[in-house]
Amino acid sequence: MNSEAQKTCPAVCNSEKQEGFARRFVNYEPTAWSVDTFITHTAPIQKPKEWIEARIKELKEKVRAILGSTIDSVEMVNLIDTIEHLGIGYHFKRDIHDALSHLHDAKLVNYDLHHVATRFRLLRQHGFNASSDVFLNFKDDQGNFDKNISKDTKGLLSLYNAGYLATPGEEILADAICFARGLLSLMLDDLRSQLNKQVLRALKIPLHKMLTRVEARFYIEEYDEEKSRNERLLELAKLDFNTCQTLHLEEMKTLSLWWKNLNIGENLKYARERLLEVYIVWSWGQYFEVDQYSRARKMIAKLLALLAPIDDTFDVYGTYEECKLLNEAIQRQVMYIFYL
Repeated sequence: MNSEAQKTCPAVCNSEKQEGFARRFVNYEPTAWSVDTFITHTAPIQKPKEWIEARIKELKEKVRAILGSTIDSVEMVNLIDTIEHLGIGYHFKRDIHDALSHLHDAKLVNYDLHHVATRFRLLRQHGFNASSDVFLNFKDDQGNFDKNISKDTKGLLSLYNAGYLATPGEEILADAICFARGLLSLMLDDLRSQLNKQVLRALKIPLHKMLTRVEARFYIEEYDEEKSRNERLLELAKLDFNTCQTLHLEEMKTLSLWWKNLNIGENLKYARERLLEVYIVWSWGQYFEVDQYSRARKMIAKLLALLAPIDDTFDVYGTYEECKLLNEAIQRQVMYIFYL
């Protein structure tokens, strides 16, 4: 490979002599998580599975009762927001949809920034047609956001997160992001611990773009420090998180055994091992629910893990002739599958 090609290569490139020509390969950094990490992993001792399942079922009914008995719109918005932050919203999809449907049809009577922004975000997240005109109430005669809300940290954080659910052309929400981000950045040093962590996290990755499980992992600890926390919600969130984590570790163990039996790491030394990466980003990250999708998570992870060596073969290792033959073989297999 000539010097110009070496300059454009994203990693340290080497070559090896094979059959009279120089074959490229890249010295990728080895993965920090080998397959043996999960094969030998032992889950910490917890309470019996039957007790945990029974307790989760009991707590779900109690939380469902709270959702059904809450009438005040402000309390309902805060309750739904907390449930979803804790990562347990998937247990109450029907209840949350019914509650938001009622909120959507009801007239907005509370114009607190935090309430308005959180209500707007929740409605849009769940597919309701919420108008961004509600934020006109927080603008002055010159069309700028009112300085009176510049000290409302919680409201600004909610406004900032709501802004990321904008549709094309909604300039008011684009302005909201810029306005809130600037003020929140200046407030960081003066915020209490929990709110400081939430603002830092949102400025790095807005709530709408954050993985549900990652947000739950942080928020459970933060909610645990709140004086006004709901103990039932907190207990359910902790039990649910630990149950999901146990299942996901078992899935990674199964996938690791499958990958090790394929022996791809030994046969294709030039290729990267990306099993954990694809599982977290594409399987666990998108479909984490404990009571469903387990088979789908493993299927997606297997498919994408196999695509990684193919990608590295085309990008780095294979010659043009070899890649052409490999492509033809893949195309034949795809045609066979679809026309079988």
